[in-house]
Amino acid sequence: MGLGVNLWHKAWALSWVVVILSACSHYTPVKPVNYLVGNADNNISASVNLIDEQTLLADFETMSSPEFAGRKYGTLGNELAQQFIVSQLKAAGVAPFKGEYQHPFEYERGLTVYQGTNIIGVKPGSSGQIIVISAHFDHIGKKSGQYYLGADDNASGTTAVLHIAKAFEQVATQHTLIYLFTDAEEENLIGARAFAEQNPQVMATTALNVNLDMISGAKYTKRLYYLPYKVEQVAPKYWQGQLAYFAMQHQLSVRKGPRAYQTIQGQKKKTNWRSASDHGVFYRYKVPFLYFGVGTHQNYHTPQDTFDNTNHDFYLAAVKTIFDQVLTLEQQIE
Repeated sequence: MGLGVNLWHKAWALSWVVVILSACSHYTPVKPVNYLVGNADNNISASVNLIDEQTLLADFETMSSPEFAGRKYGTLGNELAQQFIVSQLKAAGVAPFKGEYQHPFEYERGLTVYQGTNIIGVKPGSSGQIIVISAHFDHIGKKSGQYYLGADDNASGTTAVLHIAKAFEQVATQHTLIYLFTDAEEENLIGARAFAEQNPQVMATTALNVNLDMISGAKYTKRLYYLPYKVEQVAPKYWQGQLAYFAMQHQLSVRKGPRAYQTIQGQKKKTNWRSASDHGVFYRYKVPFLYFGVGTHQNYHTPQDTFDNTNHDFYLAAVKTIFDQVLTLEQQIE
């Protein structure tokens, strides 16, 4: 490699450090001391060995494929998506929750009765505390003759939780981990509401919900946002410094947010992000949560939200950063 190329690479790497540190400027990166798994090199994070990038992208493409026809609740495409999620959990050795992976529900709103199915896996722990890692797998299906495949929203989060579950099967943990794939989130969080109503004891003993919704963005997406609620009650005060450290490792720009006002399909709208996805149900139950997402973008709820229109490199970095952070929190929550 020539000197000019070496200098270019050094400048490129330095520019990434500047971008990442500025994005996390309020929090000094803090390297955890006990999060490494099977690594001789103390500068390599657990996700490097436990998250397979090629398989992750392949499963992401499958979850957002035309075969599932936009995954609208109550449709054949949604049922096929359920079967895929269950098959992946079984293949990874993830146990079913209460003996079943599929948990049907009915929800009445006005004169309408909604029927859906949550998919739930579990890794039992011994501490008596629970961490719920969630993502909704439904989308909006077909409108005006066009399929809305929902790659970023939320095949991205669904696939991430699947691979996080696979990774946790290879790691010793102390707390019970519940992997919650909700249906009918697009209908005012109905699946998450049903989960909470069906499992009051789980809600009472959940230390933290980590919710992933739209974490791949569009091709131009450069930043992942996180939104915490009462995380300091269960995690060290420096946990955001740890997140900054993982983001720096994976060359990911991370910032607390998202912005309250965002442009959605040409219109400026205000979003209450505490209630904008399934973490909103945990918020109503006063359960600490940590939400990750990119916010809205030009492909949000359009037929253009396809696998090819997401930012694959950004997505890989986001999933690895999130896993490293959740693994560390699992070890630190007492």
